[in-house]
Amino acid sequence: NFSMQLERGELVAVTGVSGSGKTSLIRAILGFVPIEQGEILVDGIPVNAVEVRKHTAYLPQDLSFPCEWVDEVLRMPFSFRNNKDRKITEEQWLDCFGRLGLEDGIMKKRLNEISGGQRQRMMLAIASMLDKDIIILDEPTSALDAASVNLVTEYIKELSTRGKSVISVTHDNVFAAACDKVIEIKSK
Repeated sequence: NFSMQLERGELVAVTGVSGSGKTSLIRAILGFVPIEQGEILVDGIPVNAVEVRKHTAYLPQDLSFPCEWVDEVLRMPFSFRNNKDRKITEEQWLDCFGRLGLEDGIMKKRLNEISGGQRQRMMLAIASMLDKDIIILDEPTSALDAASVNLVTEYIKELSTRGKSVISVTHDNVFAAACDKVIEIKSK
């Protein structure tokens, strides 16, 4: 019994207590969890999971990587069929990293040399560089200090002003307050 509409350029926070279904909702949108009834529409057209992912960038809550180096993680999503046409220069990465409070040298580090908050911001950079119409974020500020939360919040708000539709699961009240709309999922 859940229904929502996300407008182009809208930033929506999905909140609720742990276990209420927030992550399951976004995983269903992405096709990772089958829906039992209803449908997901993009621009009014029913889509399957593969079609949704063509238009969607996703930042998961759990950040594990099959890579050793940061630059490998940065290249990996752009090797997938749907993203091969996107070519990102080092200057573009550095500009994005600077806006997210990441130092230039991060690209040359091993993953085990960077913090969880740095990983989270790096993944947000990747999601934005994919240049998809819809960005789905699962707890994008959970590993961040207050200053980094502000940088990330401003960056995500900027993405929405550029026409990106953003859905974010969050427990962060500061982040949620900066969103256009807050949807609270109640526990059963």
